[in-house]
Amino acid sequence: MPHVIVHGIPPGIDPTALENLWNAIRTSVAAIGELAIEKDQVTVWFPPDLLITGLGEELLITVEGLHKKHPEEGKPGRTPAVQNMIANAILDSVQHTLLDHAHLPDCAKVEIYVKKFDTDKDGYASWQK
Repeated sequence: MPHVIVHGIPPGIDPTALENLWNAIRTSVAAIGELAIEKDQVTVWFPPDLLITGLGEELLITVEGLHKKHPEEGKPGRTPAVQNMIANAILDSVQHTLLDHAHLPDCAKVEIYVKKFDTDKDGYASWQK
């Protein structure tokens, strides 16, 4: 399922704002009907950056692990239109939870890349308790 990785968050950001972003991303991505997933199937990560310079000025967000679905199997496809829906849902989440409330006043750019993943071609293993 989708793994959203947000790079560029500065240390010291309000933890409530970060939790609100985490929740907004999970909710908005799961709300895309074509994905046919639940909120708990969306993971969001905020990895720390080793260099503090420039953090908060630009956010780079990647979506990985978006398993390719085969429409002929009756499952929704991960078309470019669906990928754009994901990117726009995440952008709206960033806008409404961080940028509109001045949590990142120096942020001048947000970029979002959505990658498809084909378990038949790209290698995949999973374990779940």
